Amino acid sequence: GLHASFTISDETLRMSVEGLKSVQGAAGKAGFHIHVAEGPQDEEDSMTRCAKRTVHRLKDAGILTPNTICGHCVFVDDDERHILKDAGVFVVHNPSSNMNNGVGVADALGLMKKDGICVGLGTDGVTFDMIQETKMNYFVHKLHRHDPRVMGSETLEMLFAHNARLASAYFAQSVGVLAPGSFADLVLLDYDPPTELTAGNLPWHMVFGMSQGMVNSTICAGKFLMQERQLQTVDEAAIMRRARERAVGVWERF
Repeated sequence: GLHASFTISDETLRMSVEGLKSVQGAAGKAGFHIHVAEGPQDEEDSMTRCAKRTVHRLKDAGILTPNTICGHCVFVDDDERHILKDAGVFVVHNPSSNMNNGVGVADALGLMKKDGICVGLGTDGVTFDMIQETKMNYFVHKLHRHDPRVMGSETLEMLFAHNARLASAYFAQSVGVLAPGSFADLVLLDYDPPTELTAGNLPWHMVFGMSQGMVNSTICAGKFLMQERQLQTVDEAAIMRRARERAVGVWERF
C-alpha cells in the first residue's frame, strides 16, 4: 500500500516494485494500492518534480499492473485514462471522501462506460457504511452533471459486480456471488417495504428505503459474525472501552 504520488519519491517507487518482485508467489496475484490524482496537487507535484503527469510517472515506475488498485482518479486526463485502461488496473471511486476533501467528482461513469475500466465503490475511511456510500454515489453524480438520469443502476453495478470482481482478484475463492466454491458471505436486513421488491427495482429500494440500521446479521465464510444484532466473535464493550482510552493518546500526538 502506497499513499499517493506526491508523497512518494522515485526511490520509494523503485524499492516497492523490487520488493513485490522478491515476494515468492506474488507474481500475477499481488499489486499496489495507491491514491491517484485525487486532487490537482498530485498532478502539479508530478509535473514539477518529474515533468510528467501522475499516471505516466506510475506507469514508468512499474506500479500499474492488473492487480493494482488506483483510488479516486478525479483529475486524470484522457491520455491517463487510456493508460489505466491498457494497464488493466482497478479504479475505486470514493464519493464521500471526495466531497469531504472538496476535490471534485471523478468521472466514474466515463471510466466505466467509455473507457471500460472496472470501477469499484469505496469510502477511503470516511465511513464503513456501504449503503450510505451507495446513496452518496447515486446523488452526487446527478448534482454534478445537472442531470437526474445519470448514475442509476450503475451504482449497484459498482457496489456489487465491480467490487466482487476486484475482491475476487485477491482471494483464492470468488467473492460476492452465491455459487458452489465461493465464500458464503451474506448480510441479512430487516426490510419489509410497502411496495414490491424485485431484481429490477432493487437499486431504488437500496437508495430510498434501506439503511445500515436495518442490518440484522452478517455471515462470513458460512459463520455468523453478528446474529440478531449481537456480535458473536468479539467483546464489543471491551473493544469500545479500549478504543476510547487509546483515542486520547492519538489526539494528543496530532
